[in-house]
Amino acid sequence: MADKLNIALVGCGARAQTAHLPYLKKNPRIDIAALCDVDEVKLATLGDRYKARKISTTYNEILNDPSIDAVVITTPPHLHHPMALAALDYGKHVFVEMPIALNEAQTKEMISKSRRKKLVLAVAHDDHFRP
Repeated sequence: MADKLNIALVGCGARAQTAHLPYLKKNPRIDIAALCDVDEVKLATLGDRYKARKISTTYNEILNDPSIDAVVITTPPHLHHPMALAALDYGKHVFVEMPIALNEAQTKEMISKSRRKKLVLAVAHDDHFRP
C-alpha cells in the first residue's frame, strides 16, 4: 500500500471548503491529488491554497488519472449517482456526500457496482467524518 492515499475532490462548493478540504489537508496520510469544479476561478484559488497537484473542470480528466485512488464527491445531489458510477468504473474508491442518490434504485445500483468492483463506497453522514 502506498504511503499516502491520492484523493480527488469533485465539487468545490461550501461543503468541500468548510469540511472536506481542511481535513484532507491536515491528514498526513492523504495527498490532495486533484480538484475538479466548473468554476475556474474558484478552482484556481483552491488549487493554490490546498496545493492540489492537478485542477480540472473536466471530471473525465480526473478519472483518467491512474495516480488517483479515490474521489470525494461534493457536487449537487443529482450528480452523485452518475459521478459515483463513473468513478467506480474507473476503479476509484468513492466517498459521497448525502444523499447518496435520488432514489432507492440508484442507491442499489451504486452499492452493487462497488461490491462487484471490490471498491469502497462510503457516504458522509451528519459530520461523522469531520474532525
